[in-house]
Amino acid sequence: MSDYNRTLEAEVIERSTALARTHEQLQTEMRDRQLLEGKLDISTEQINTIFDSIADIVLIMDEQKKLQIIPTKATSLYACDLNEFCLIVLNFFQEENEEVWFAKVQEALATQKTVNFDYSLRINQQEVWFSASISPLPNRSVVWVARDISDRKLVEANLLEAQKIAHIGTWEYDFPTKTTIWSEELYRIHKIDPSQPPLESDELVKFIHPQDRHRYLKLVNKKALTGLAFETDLRLLQKDGSISYIEIRGEPVFDEKGELLRLFGTVLDISDRKQAEEALQDSIEREQALARSIERMRQSLDIDTIFNTTTSELREILKCDRVAIYRFNPDWSGGFVAESVGKDWIPMLQPAETANFSENIITDPSCQANTLQPYGEKVLDTYIQENKDSLYSQSLLYRTTEDIYQAGFTPCYIELLERFQARAYLIVPIFCGSQIWGLLASYQNSMPRTWRKGEIHIALQISTQLGVALQQAQLLEATQKQAIQLQEAAVAAEAANRAKSTFLANMSHELRTPLNAILGFSQLMQHSTNLNLQDQENLRIINRSGEHLLTLINQVLDLAKIEVGRITLNPIEFELKSLLNEVEEMFQLQAQEKQLQLIFQCSSSVPPYLRADEVKLRQVLINLLSNAIKFTKEGGISLRISSVFSNENQQFLPPFPPKGKREGGSGLPNSPSAIPSPVTHSPLGGGRGELPNHQLHFEIEDTGCGMAPDELDKLFQAFVQTQTGASYQQGTGLGLAISQQFVKLMGGQIAVRSQVGCGTTFTFDIPVTVVDASTIKPKQLSRQVLGLESNQPTYRILIVDDRADLRQLLVKMLNRFEFELQEASNGIEAIEVWSSFEPHLIFMDMRMPIMDGYEATKRIKANVKGQATAIVAVSASSAEKGRTIVISDDYDDFIRKPFREAEIFDALHKHLGVRYIYDEPQNAQESNQTEALTPEALAGLPTDWLMSLEQATIECDLELILTQIDQIRDRHESLANALTALANEFLFNQILDLIKPDI
Repeated sequence: MSDYNRTLEAEVIERSTALARTHEQLQTEMRDRQLLEGKLDISTEQINTIFDSIADIVLIMDEQKKLQIIPTKATSLYACDLNEFCLIVLNFFQEENEEVWFAKVQEALATQKTVNFDYSLRINQQEVWFSASISPLPNRSVVWVARDISDRKLVEANLLEAQKIAHIGTWEYDFPTKTTIWSEELYRIHKIDPSQPPLESDELVKFIHPQDRHRYLKLVNKKALTGLAFETDLRLLQKDGSISYIEIRGEPVFDEKGELLRLFGTVLDISDRKQAEEALQDSIEREQALARSIERMRQSLDIDTIFNTTTSELREILKCDRVAIYRFNPDWSGGFVAESVGKDWIPMLQPAETANFSENIITDPSCQANTLQPYGEKVLDTYIQENKDSLYSQSLLYRTTEDIYQAGFTPCYIELLERFQARAYLIVPIFCGSQIWGLLASYQNSMPRTWRKGEIHIALQISTQLGVALQQAQLLEATQKQAIQLQEAAVAAEAANRAKSTFLANMSHELRTPLNAILGFSQLMQHSTNLNLQDQENLRIINRSGEHLLTLINQVLDLAKIEVGRITLNPIEFELKSLLNEVEEMFQLQAQEKQLQLIFQCSSSVPPYLRADEVKLRQVLINLLSNAIKFTKEGGISLRISSVFSNENQQFLPPFPPKGKREGGSGLPNSPSAIPSPVTHSPLGGGRGELPNHQLHFEIEDTGCGMAPDELDKLFQAFVQTQTGASYQQGTGLGLAISQQFVKLMGGQIAVRSQVGCGTTFTFDIPVTVVDASTIKPKQLSRQVLGLESNQPTYRILIVDDRADLRQLLVKMLNRFEFELQEASNGIEAIEVWSSFEPHLIFMDMRMPIMDGYEATKRIKANVKGQATAIVAVSASSAEKGRTIVISDDYDDFIRKPFREAEIFDALHKHLGVRYIYDEPQNAQESNQTEALTPEALAGLPTDWLMSLEQATIECDLELILTQIDQIRDRHESLANALTALANEFLFNQILDLIKPDI
């Protein structure tokens, strides 16, 4: 029993355990079911939410046409409930096209593929477009999803309309299906029925112009089939034979693997644009041809050449059959004078023996042409004779006829036009000045022709140019009558110019040569110790007179050379301050004597070191300042220099501070304001290839008597003086004329402002080159050669001159020293002496009989031995010509007659290295002696002598001053030397201070 109980208890425990496990499993299953039910509820809710948000129509349909409508948001979109919507759907499938829609279902079930298509459905009285997608389901049913595409269809409709307006068609080619889709506009562009399928590639190529096919196929093979975008223009041959132009573009589409799926693109009809471009190009070509024709007309003054060129060019421009020029006679008869005609047409201009007619080209219905006469005879036209030129000179600028048979002409006139094969014509008048000269006619013989406005415009332009050419021809004819006289006058002028140039050369030579002897021998005589005081005085007078005569000769010859254009610039580097100091000291005493202010003002912007023609600038300043002092009685004279611009910087600088605040003195009364002259370009170049980089502005202002306006016109005329200048009875009238020419030569322009009683202001600008101070050569001190240094070789010198006195002059100059000298009177003798004598240096005269110095020098220098001989040209030629000789010929140097001893000695030192023994520098001695001068030293001199010296100093007459000083030399030599030093340095104010120290 106990065993049974234990067994029963064990079973109870086992069953309880199993029951517990079962309960626990049941609880787990209940929890899982509850979880699944929750998930199902959530999934159902999600599905319902998804369907509620779907705006597409979703249908389930099987092969027995059983239809199930899945409720979606579509019902609310079309403003109806589900029942109304279901009714609309059922009615859609019960209409007469029911089989069409169920055929789509059968296709999806049969192919097990999705079938896509578009259709429309009327909902709420509106046509709604849908895109349907029918996909097969496993249970022999399909799901039909219809999406509203009304908006897309509207966009597509608008796009089609826009493509139609813009003439743009679209295309697409699908590579997998090998199908092509065209837009409606693309069909229209190809002029193909839209109901037909798009053209295949082979058919499409046939529409392309033969000249464009190869290029198109090459482009497609190179780009389109390799997946590259392309673009090109093509010409299409339409079925009606016309040509249209298209612009085709293509773009590739690839899948995720990089495989080419399809090509799509556009086709733009550009026929209108191409036609406009062709018309524009045609117009451009016509205008270019017109320009060429006009240019050719202008290249000739021969009227026959112009006529032949014009008719040929105009026929080419207008592409017509004939162009002719008809000329009127004084009685209004006329004839053709030029013609260009195509090869297939009968010329109107024929030789007299073969021609049998000539036509009148006046085209008017009332014109009655007379019987035609042979070539060369008059053609009378009663209409033109009666109306003369009124037909064209009033309102009618041209006449055109498109077809002579439709113009209402009289039979006789039509017969006349038929005889030279005209069918249409364009006629414009040719005016020579205001008088009609003839007509320019263009004919179309092969067919009627409408003359366009552009063609008429070209014909009118050609006729205008013909009129200009006729006027030029008349002018040429008139001038040709004067050509012989002008040529004779030119020959005479040239001969006169040559004679003047020859005269100048001869005068320069003939005047300077004796002066050379006079001045040279006077210099030699000054070295003599055997002369008494009277002889020394006479010798100094001769020397000063010779120098004065040389100055006058130079001035007159300079003016003459200016007139024939033979004077040139000689730019050098110099210090402007030094030049201004010299000029100021030269005039300071004259100004003080007249109690005038002499003010020199130089702006701080003016560069100190320049390259310009110092000699000509000094001469201009001297001439202008001399006149200013001469014609000023009270007030003063002011010279102002300012910088106008620098280094191509056109910014103008203020030349001076306002009047009353200028540095160096106060402003002058009644002085005109300073107005800088315009900047001008100059032929004056800088050194070593440089160009002028600075512009200096000069003003010379005085408070003198001034000039009347009518006197200013003749102010710069040579040998002409104003009324004021004549009243002073001073001067030759050359100063201002030479100054003006010098300023022009330096690249400037001199100007003058003047007012009677208020003064005169001269202004001028000149371009200069700024240089460094290192380029300025220091001035050599004037020293007298006493002898040669020891330990030098004996130099051989050959003197060549046709004048014995000039050879003698050089011989005497050099004979004082240990030189070996030889002489020759012409070039041949010079060569012979040179060959045997072998001189180190030759002084060669340029102008000699038998053989001149040029030829002799050339022959000597042609020899190897002659290259070692220095040859110095000695001539009375101008300094400018001398520099040209040295540069272009075989000479080593140039010395101008009359020369100084120092020039001869300098040449020997420069080319042979001769070394000299000098006396002390002249200016050093004079400086020491000048310091010893005192007013007391002069007070003991005779009163009449002091008065004469004072007057000469006030007048700044250097020659007279030196003459007065020489009067006391025999009694007071040291005092005379000191005064001479002051005078030679133009320190006239110091001399006056010594004479009258109390003033």
